[in-house]
Amino acid sequence: MLPPGSPILAPPFLTHTPFYVSLTRFPAGRRRPVNLGRCSSDSASSSATNTVTTPTAGPADGTADHASGHTYACPMHPEVTSTKEGETCPKCGMKLEHNDKVANGKTYAMKFEPQPMQPTAGQPSQLVFTPQEVGNEAAPVPLALVHEKKIHLIIVSKDLGQFYHEHPEYTAQGNYRAAYTFPKGGDYVLFQDYTPTGSGHQLGRQPISVKGPAYAPVKFKNDDMQWAKDGYSATLTFDKP
Repeated sequence: MLPPGSPILAPPFLTHTPFYVSLTRFPAGRRRPVNLGRCSSDSASSSATNTVTTPTAGPADGTADHASGHTYACPMHPEVTSTKEGETCPKCGMKLEHNDKVANGKTYAMKFEPQPMQPTAGQPSQLVFTPQEVGNEAAPVPLALVHEKKIHLIIVSKDLGQFYHEHPEYTAQGNYRAAYTFPKGGDYVLFQDYTPTGSGHQLGRQPISVKGPAYAPVKFKNDDMQWAKDGYSATLTFDKP
């Protein structure tokens, strides 16, 4: 169960349209809003190293050298900045953190190497990820801690009926590994939420086909925009029609 005030990471694969998720707890009959989340995804490409980069706006003129004050940015949405201390992100509600660094202008991609190359349902596999700088792939890419982890791996079945959240761990080989056993065969999509040090938030995306008895695709007939359980409720809304 999530404690009050916990940030909610909205899954980035549900729609191509930006959306908001609000989570509310009801202690002693009173409503208390916890947080808001927003995310979007571009699934036009199915390249094994495809990445969607959230652009990061640099600080206001003169702030990088402290000549005109400081800048503050959201840890989850680095494009949201302010020159005022104590403000919160309108997208997720997190407090803006001191950040006077200009975006480094680099482009990143996530290299994905499953072991074996085609996993089999019910058998252990290794999901291996290596963040790379495009055009300088041999250079190491250190990652920042975001929500206590360097990579948040989202595994979702193509029909959106299955959703898993894992955290690959850094290895001495300079990559990140997650031991994972797919419960059923079929088509899945992997998303990696990560932030290179000194840059903005990145989203890697790779499709993968798993051998073995396939899962039965779920057919969603109605939009389910609300959820409630164990004293919490969630509401999904869109900022565009």
